[in-house]
Formats: sequence, C-alpha cells, structure tokens
Amino acid sequence: MDEKIPAGLPEADQCTGESRRKTIVRVLILLMLVYGFLLAIKMMGGGLKLIAQEHTDSIRNFVESFSANPVVALFIGVVITAVVQSSSFTTVLVVSLVVPQEINGELRQILTVQQAIPLIMGANIGTTITNTLVSMGHVSRRDEFRRAFSGAVVHDIFNLMCVAILFPIEMAWHPMQRAVEAMVPGAIEGIGSKVPSVLDYICKPVIKWVESLLMNGCHLGITPTGIIVASIATVLLFVCLGFMVKQLKKLVLVRLERFFDRVLFRNGFISFFVGLFMTFMVQSSSVTTSLAVPLLGAGLLTLEQIFPYTVGANIGTTITAMLAALASGSKESMKIALVHSMFNCAGAAMFLPLRFVPIGIARHIGHEVEKHRWYAFVHLGIVFIVIPAVAITLGYLIGFGSGSTP
Repeated sequence: MDEKIPAGLPEADQCTGESRRKTIVRVLILLMLVYGFLLAIKMMGGGLKLIAQEHTDSIRNFVESFSANPVVALFIGVVITAVVQSSSFTTVLVVSLVVPQEINGELRQILTVQQAIPLIMGANIGTTITNTLVSMGHVSRRDEFRRAFSGAVVHDIFNLMCVAILFPIEMAWHPMQRAVEAMVPGAIEGIGSKVPSVLDYICKPVIKWVESLLMNGCHLGITPTGIIVASIATVLLFVCLGFMVKQLKKLVLVRLERFFDRVLFRNGFISFFVGLFMTFMVQSSSVTTSLAVPLLGAGLLTLEQIFPYTVGANIGTTITAMLAALASGSKESMKIALVHSMFNCAGAAMFLPLRFVPIGIARHIGHEVEKHRWYAFVHLGIVFIVIPAVAITLGYLIGFGSGSTP
C-alpha cells in the first residue's frame, strides 16, 4: 500500500527532504571512508615501523656504515623512508644519530651534521612513494588515473628537482651547514617533547588493538605482526579509496568544487598554508598529500591548486624533526632539524614562482600513463628501487671507504 502524502505538503518539498537525507547519509559514509583511508595509511606506517623496530640496531649500523659517501647516504635516506613510508621516522632517527652518545665509556657522535644532510634530503624523496601508491587505486579508470597520478607524481618531481639542485651545491660549498653553525652557536636546553598527532587520538587505539590481538591473542612475533598489519592496511586503503571516489561522485560535485575553489584552494597562498597546517596537525606529509589524491582523481582539484598545497606539506613535516631536536636538548640535533627546514624552504622559494615546470612535467607523465598504464609501475620501480640500488651499489664499489666515519 502506497504511503499517503500529508495534506498541504508540496511534492517538491518531499523530494527536497528525501534528497537532503540521502546527502546526509552519503556525507556520513564518506566521513567513515575518509577515516578508514587515514587509518590505513597510519596502520601501514605502524606495521612497517614494527618491522623496523625489531631491527633498529641493524638500521643504525647500516646508516653509520654507509654515511661516509654522501651519494650513498642520499639514497639510503630514500630507501629507508620509502620502506617505512614516513619521512618523520627517518628524520627523527637521523636527529638521534647526530646527538653525541656515550659508547664504550666515550662520548661519540655517530653522524656529523655534514653526513646527516644527505640522509635528510633523501627522506624528502622517499616520502613521496605513499601518495604515488595511493594513486594506483585509480588504475582501472584511465581518466581518473591520469589526474590522480599527475597529482601524486608532482610531489616526486618537486622533491627530485630540489635535491638535484641543492644537493651538489651543499656538498660542494656547505651553505646550509655553515648557516646553521652560525645560527646555533651554543647548547640548546631540552624544552619540549613530541606533540601528539591529531590522528594518533583517532587511529592509534584501533592500530594498538589490532597489534595486541595479533601478538597477544595469536601469539605472533613483532615482525610477523608488522607484516600482517601492513598487509591489512594495504587492502583497507584500496577498498576505502575506491568507495571514496564513488561517494564523491554521488555527492553534488559542483558544490564541493565551489567549496574547494573558494575556500581551501582559492589561491596558491591559501593552498600553501592549508598544506602546512594540515601536515603540522597530523605530523605526516604522506597523509596530507595522499588525502588530496582521491580529490584529484574525482576532478575536484587541479594540479595548479594542489602544487602549493604539496609544497606547504613539505615544510609542515619539518616540525616533527624540530620537536625531536628540542626534546633532545642537543645543539647538533637542532642544527640538522634547521637544515631540514632550510632545505624545504629553499625548494619552495625556487619552485613556487616556477611552478609551471614541475606541473608541466607531471601533466605530461599523467597523459603518458593514461595511454600506457604500466608506465606508472615503471616510474615507481625506477625512482624508488632501480636508481637507489644502482647508486648505493656503485657508491659502495667506487666511493665507499674513500672517507672515514667519525
């Protein structure tokens, strides 16, 4: 039996009410999917960090052994960050390694600031793998994939170009090292500790529960737990990503487009500070930049809008290292944290006025990937596996041992 229409209620009002209810439901579903997406990224990093945690000493020894050669150190930074998917992990590790430590009754600095700088630069490249992997969730839809991959790869290109210009300058004349030596002449007292990320409050309880279930309930070791957590996160990420795009398309795209255009991404200046602030809040540029990839795929944002946002995220991520340096109370750790900030600010100063260069390259790559989707996997393999492997091998065979570790 059909429902009776209440007297005096126009049919148009009924349609409007039903439309509003559907919109509210879709918004709630979208918010849950966004939470799942963010949880997946944090969980993936958490799983990989569990694996790294069990092998921390090996990682430290590995870094110390290869730090004598700056080219090798650069790509070690790329590899560690790409594997753990967190530039914060690498930068905090490097900050801890430049702090003088008592070893065998002797105060010793594992890394000097000069040796640590290439590792920090490499971390900037390695962190871009996360949003590139996220863009792969659009691979089945060519037009979406072109937009999403272009938006992800513009971050890669920006960081690669910054390193290509600033790394040789720093290795030849050490301008950033000299600048921080002048800026930090005395000891820094420890005045702070790590500020919890907003995401820690909403994601960590779930991640800890999963880890506890696997370790305590299933009696698994740290490394197997890390592998399973990272695998679950990968599946969750792709599932949430696929449904997020569908929900975004079902919502009123014009209204969303207006919101992004007129508020968050109205101009480059605002986009830059949105990226910086969001990264400061979540303490992860990987999360900030990855969150924009589905919006690019859905056509809600353009490369021109996303580039300043990405640059802002790059600067925002340096705050983690700064907090770690303040907590350590060491002038050496403060120096390397300042170098990290200086490097990202220098990159912003160079390429915000010349944004058409990385944007143009990213757009060209996106068009090529749309025609030949396997190019995307080639890009990932070359940037994050082949080039680092060749550079580390050649550096080891040719240059390793020419210098001496401190």
